[in-house]
Amino acid sequence: MMISLREARRAQALGSLLEPQGRVHKYDELGLLDLFKQDSTIDSFVHEVLAPVLTRDADKGNMAETLEAFFAAGMFRKTTAAQLAIHPNSLDYRLRMIELALGYPVRSGNTAFKLQLALKLLPLAGMEKS
Repeated sequence: MMISLREARRAQALGSLLEPQGRVHKYDELGLLDLFKQDSTIDSFVHEVLAPVLTRDADKGNMAETLEAFFAAGMFRKTTAAQLAIHPNSLDYRLRMIELALGYPVRSGNTAFKLQLALKLLPLAGMEKS
């Protein structure tokens, strides 16, 4: 019973950080992120990975938002472009600008995973998307 109570409290705490608009948070879905305790390690990792894309530029749009949408759409450009309500060529431009800012491609396996993890941990870090 104590374990269930602890998991419910952690689900509520993590859920309020990661999905503040959500009303129901399941520990099964958020438990993986519970492995990452709030300390400077998360902040350092997120800053190292995402700092170049946590800016908003009129031409580039919100780079972190673009990355989130791109990964959520399974890295399919047409699906991502439709979700962002932009032309696929505009998405290609944004992705090129993101890759220039980061200094590496976003589509390769290891870097894609690193970026996705940093985006998921962003609400737990002391940083915000601009």
